[in-house]
Amino acid sequence: MDVSATGLESGLRAMRTQQPRPPATLARRIIRDTRAQPRRGRLIPTQTGDPLAETEIAAVLRAVADQIPSVRARGCRVKPRRDSTGTPIAGPLEVELSIAVEYGSVIPAISIALPAALQTELAKRYGLRVGRLLLNVVDVVSKTSQKT
Repeated sequence: MDVSATGLESGLRAMRTQQPRPPATLARRIIRDTRAQPRRGRLIPTQTGDPLAETEIAAVLRAVADQIPSVRARGCRVKPRRDSTGTPIAGPLEVELSIAVEYGSVIPAISIALPAALQTELAKRYGLRVGRLLLNVVDVVSKTSQKT
Protein backbone atom coordinates (compact mmCIF):
# COMPACT_ATOMS: atom_id res chain seq x y z
CA MET A 1 0.00 0.00 0.00
CA ASP A 2 1.44 3.33 -1.10
CA VAL A 3 0.95 5.95 1.60
CA SER A 4 3.54 8.45 0.36
CA ALA A 5 2.57 12.05 -0.44
CA THR A 6 2.98 11.46 -4.16
CA GLY A 7 0.72 8.41 -4.01
CA LEU A 8 -1.93 10.40 -2.15
CA GLU A 9 -1.67 13.27 -4.64
CA SER A 10 -2.02 10.96 -7.62
CA GLY A 11 -5.03 9.29 -6.01
CA LEU A 12 -6.69 12.68 -5.40
CA ARG A 13 -5.97 13.78 -8.99
CA ALA A 14 -7.61 10.61 -10.29
CA MET A 15 -10.67 11.18 -8.10
CA ARG A 16 -11.03 14.79 -9.37
CA THR A 17 -11.21 13.64 -12.99
CA GLN A 18 -13.97 11.14 -12.28
CA GLN A 19 -17.58 12.28 -12.38
CA PRO A 20 -19.25 11.42 -9.07
CA ARG A 21 -22.56 9.58 -9.42
CA PRO A 22 -25.09 9.23 -6.68
CA PRO A 23 -26.23 5.70 -5.99
CA ALA A 24 -29.19 4.70 -8.16
CA THR A 25 -31.31 4.06 -5.10
CA LEU A 26 -30.73 7.62 -3.89
CA ALA A 27 -31.83 9.08 -7.23
CA ARG A 28 -34.97 6.89 -7.22
CA ARG A 29 -35.81 7.98 -3.66
CA ILE A 30 -35.42 11.66 -4.54
CA ILE A 31 -37.65 11.31 -7.61
CA ARG A 32 -40.25 9.32 -5.64
CA ASP A 33 -40.32 11.87 -2.82
CA THR A 34 -40.54 14.80 -5.23
CA ARG A 35 -43.48 13.25 -7.04
CA ALA A 36 -45.22 12.50 -3.76
CA GLN A 37 -45.20 16.14 -2.65
CA PRO A 38 -48.62 17.73 -2.98
CA ARG A 39 -49.04 20.43 -5.58
CA ARG A 40 -50.60 23.23 -3.59
CA GLY A 41 -50.94 25.77 -6.38
CA ARG A 42 -51.05 29.44 -5.56
CA LEU A 43 -51.73 30.57 -2.03
CA ILE A 44 -54.88 32.58 -1.44
CA PRO A 45 -54.59 35.23 1.31
CA THR A 46 -57.29 35.19 4.01
CA GLN A 47 -58.50 37.63 6.66
CA THR A 48 -56.88 35.47 9.37
CA GLY A 49 -53.47 35.76 7.73
CA ASP A 50 -53.16 32.01 7.15
CA PRO A 51 -53.13 31.53 3.37
CA LEU A 52 -55.00 28.63 1.79
CA ALA A 53 -53.95 26.64 -1.24
CA GLU A 54 -55.91 27.39 -4.40
CA THR A 55 -56.15 23.65 -5.09
CA GLU A 56 -57.75 23.00 -1.70
CA ILE A 57 -60.42 25.67 -2.20
CA ALA A 58 -61.09 24.51 -5.77
CA ALA A 59 -61.51 20.90 -4.61
CA VAL A 60 -64.08 21.96 -2.01
CA LEU A 61 -66.00 24.01 -4.59
CA ARG A 62 -66.03 21.10 -7.06
CA ALA A 63 -67.36 18.82 -4.31
CA VAL A 64 -70.12 21.33 -3.53
CA ALA A 65 -71.09 21.48 -7.21
CA ASP A 66 -71.22 17.68 -7.36
CA GLN A 67 -73.82 17.72 -4.56
CA ILE A 68 -76.27 19.76 -6.65
CA PRO A 69 -78.71 17.41 -8.45
CA SER A 70 -77.97 17.04 -12.19
CA VAL A 71 -74.59 18.80 -11.92
CA ARG A 72 -71.06 17.46 -12.23
CA ALA A 73 -68.05 19.74 -11.76
CA ARG A 74 -65.52 19.60 -14.58
CA GLY A 75 -63.00 22.20 -13.47
CA CYS A 76 -62.51 25.07 -11.07
CA ARG A 77 -60.10 27.99 -10.90
CA VAL A 78 -59.88 30.28 -7.90
CA LYS A 79 -58.27 33.71 -8.07
CA PRO A 80 -57.68 36.05 -5.14
CA ARG A 81 -58.57 39.71 -5.10
CA ARG A 82 -55.59 41.92 -6.06
CA ASP A 83 -54.50 45.39 -5.02
CA SER A 84 -53.49 48.16 -7.47
CA THR A 85 -50.00 46.66 -7.82
CA GLY A 86 -51.34 43.21 -8.66
CA THR A 87 -50.44 41.67 -5.32
CA PRO A 88 -52.96 39.12 -4.00
CA ILE A 89 -54.87 40.36 -0.97
CA ALA A 90 -57.54 38.96 1.32
CA GLY A 91 -61.07 39.52 0.13
CA PRO A 92 -63.78 38.11 -2.10
CA LEU A 93 -62.61 35.44 -4.54
CA GLU A 94 -63.06 35.19 -8.26
CA VAL A 95 -64.17 31.67 -9.17
CA GLU A 96 -64.45 30.12 -12.60
CA LEU A 97 -66.39 26.86 -12.40
CA SER A 98 -66.99 24.57 -15.37
CA ILE A 99 -69.83 22.09 -15.02
CA ALA A 100 -71.65 19.41 -16.95
CA VAL A 101 -75.42 19.24 -16.57
CA GLU A 102 -77.80 16.39 -17.09
CA TYR A 103 -79.94 16.57 -20.22
CA GLY A 104 -83.26 18.22 -19.38
CA SER A 105 -81.91 20.14 -16.37
CA VAL A 106 -83.27 23.60 -15.70
CA ILE A 107 -80.12 25.66 -16.01
CA PRO A 108 -81.60 28.87 -14.55
CA ALA A 109 -82.49 26.93 -11.38
CA ILE A 110 -78.94 25.53 -11.22
CA SER A 111 -77.53 29.03 -11.69
CA ILE A 112 -79.39 30.11 -8.53
CA ALA A 113 -78.79 27.02 -6.36
CA LEU A 114 -75.12 26.55 -7.15
CA PRO A 115 -73.81 30.04 -6.20
CA ALA A 116 -75.79 29.93 -2.96
CA ALA A 117 -74.30 26.53 -2.07
CA LEU A 118 -70.78 27.74 -2.92
CA GLN A 119 -71.15 30.88 -0.78
CA THR A 120 -72.51 28.90 2.15
CA GLU A 121 -69.71 26.33 2.10
CA LEU A 122 -66.91 28.88 1.67
CA ALA A 123 -68.25 31.00 4.53
CA LYS A 124 -68.73 28.00 6.81
CA ARG A 125 -65.40 26.33 6.06
CA TYR A 126 -63.01 29.25 5.53
CA GLY A 127 -64.79 32.52 6.29
CA LEU A 128 -64.45 33.48 2.61
CA ARG A 129 -66.93 34.56 -0.02
CA VAL A 130 -67.19 34.58 -3.79
CA GLY A 131 -67.10 38.09 -5.22
CA ARG A 132 -67.42 37.00 -8.84
CA LEU A 133 -68.55 33.64 -10.20
CA LEU A 134 -68.13 32.69 -13.82
CA LEU A 135 -70.22 29.57 -14.35
CA ASN A 136 -69.56 27.69 -17.60
CA VAL A 137 -71.79 24.86 -18.76
CA VAL A 138 -69.31 22.87 -20.83
CA ASP A 139 -71.23 19.66 -21.38
CA VAL A 140 -74.70 18.16 -21.39
CA VAL A 141 -74.78 14.49 -20.45
CA SER A 142 -77.35 11.73 -20.29
CA LYS A 143 -78.57 10.47 -16.93
CA THR A 144 -76.57 7.25 -17.20
CA SER A 145 -73.23 8.98 -17.85
CA GLN A 146 -73.73 11.86 -15.40
CA LYS A 147 -71.70 10.68 -12.37
CA THR A 148 -68.91 8.88 -14.24
